[in-house]
Amino acid sequence: MCIRDSYDSGGDETEAYDSDGAKALTGEEKLRRRAAGAERRALAAALGGGAGAGAAFPKRRSSIVECAKLFAALVEGGTRTLAFGRTRKLVELVLGYAKERLEAGRAPELAGRVAAYRGGYRKEDRRRIERGLFGGGLAGVVATNALELGVDVGDLDATVHLGHPGSIASLWQQAGRAGRDANSTSAAIVVCWDSPIDQHFARCGGDLLERPMEPAALQVANESVLADHRAGQESEIPNFKGSDLGRFPLVS
Repeated sequence: MCIRDSYDSGGDETEAYDSDGAKALTGEEKLRRRAAGAERRALAAALGGGAGAGAAFPKRRSSIVECAKLFAALVEGGTRTLAFGRTRKLVELVLGYAKERLEAGRAPELAGRVAAYRGGYRKEDRRRIERGLFGGGLAGVVATNALELGVDVGDLDATVHLGHPGSIASLWQQAGRAGRDANSTSAAIVVCWDSPIDQHFARCGGDLLERPMEPAALQVANESVLADHRAGQESEIPNFKGSDLGRFPLVS
């Protein structure tokens, strides 16, 4: 697993993107931008760059654009990739920027072989994307956690994660979508935001890789939960052996 932060000391199109966005900031957003600038200056001082008014400090690239660049580069290199974003808007932004890079690259036809997967799509559209990913028709998909569980996506080579997903369990579940073939290798790349938790893991990668998964909390007497479990158990009865039935007291 690779943990990637989005600092840069030179200019590129992502700096122009950030600069254009800054012009429209007002109110709370402007305060947040100022706070981020103060954090960068403090980081520069810690790195030995000085904290004076004219001191150079690392400039943050857009994590969204950085994720799109990585996704497009992997797809262009023949690596079947699944990228994760926490919201529908982020998924669509990453996909849009990735398509722009693919269309301008050496294999523009690949722009037609990437897609988004998120809540809000019709069932038939979701199934079409799933078939394309499983069968190889799609070279890459950008998804929310709607593709984290419950869908067989076949053999993938890499995952890209736009920020820490919120839990260690979720991160490993997403990363486990790639490299399911025991004879293959895979990569998982986490592109960090400038949030405190992401920046902690950007500087303490070992903590992210070694931290245990969070315990699952469940109230076993919750009737709503039990009703759903019972429905699932009943659907599985034909697959149970005689000795298994005793382990499920709800099934009679």
